[in-house]
Amino acid sequence: MAQPIGSSTASNILHTAALVLLGMVVLFPVYWMVVIALTPTGFSRSLAGIVPEQITFENFTTLFTERPMLRWIGNSIFVAAASSFLSLAFGASCGYALSRIRFRGSGSSSSWFWPRR
Repeated sequence: MAQPIGSSTASNILHTAALVLLGMVVLFPVYWMVVIALTPTGFSRSLAGIVPEQITFENFTTLFTERPMLRWIGNSIFVAAASSFLSLAFGASCGYALSRIRFRGSGSSSSWFWPRR
């Protein structure tokens, strides 16, 4: 019996290598943020290896003691929650109105919003 196209070992190795490379490209900024956050101030440009030699939480202590960071985080959470609530309320009321009000083209316009099986 013949093998399906694309199921060879070389193809599997190439797909795996591509996924690993893509994963590294996607996760590198996260790694870099963690490294920069945990290194002392001024050492971010002089990293010699993959893992920093000296790890400190001084940057976080300074951030939360000298700046109103908790207030800023609270403001961001409030704005996100309020905009989500308003968007949900507006969208739900518009959806209800579109489902109840009969207007010319209402049958054809609903097919744009709700895909059929």
